[in-house]
Amino acid sequence: LNRLDILIKLFKNIEIAREVHHEVVIKGGKLTDAIAVKEYVGKGRITIVKLNEKYSKEAHKIEEIFSIDSGEANTIALALQRQDTQLIIDEKAAREAAKSLNMKPFGSLGVLLRAFKNKIISESDIQHIINEMLDSKYRVGPKVINTFWNKLAELK
Repeated sequence: LNRLDILIKLFKNIEIAREVHHEVVIKGGKLTDAIAVKEYVGKGRITIVKLNEKYSKEAHKIEEIFSIDSGEANTIALALQRQDTQLIIDEKAAREAAKSLNMKPFGSLGVLLRAFKNKIISESDIQHIINEMLDSKYRVGPKVINTFWNKLAELK
């Protein structure tokens, strides 16, 4: 959805695993997300982090054990390497994997709630973004979206 600007304003310092950078920018080529990540890396707003050997092996184990993609497994391994319990990840299986490792993952909807709470985006911004998400390949069930709208209402 090309809204990395929200992440940058919300978190200031964003780190991504080298594997994620490769998956998004190198393989993504001229896709909008690839261009945006490349731009923010160039500006120093996103840092590419190489996993050390121990956590690189851990990423492979996570990928195999939980049957998740390499990018998600490397994201979890990077959080473990950084001893950080919070990470942004949308894939349901990857979030469950992170939870099983005592982490507190949240996805795009969680980012939107935090951005709203911090007055980075408005409710109309959120409505527009949610509509774009629902019109795109982003998959979200009705129960999840209803919970999101209820949480947003609590923040008003």
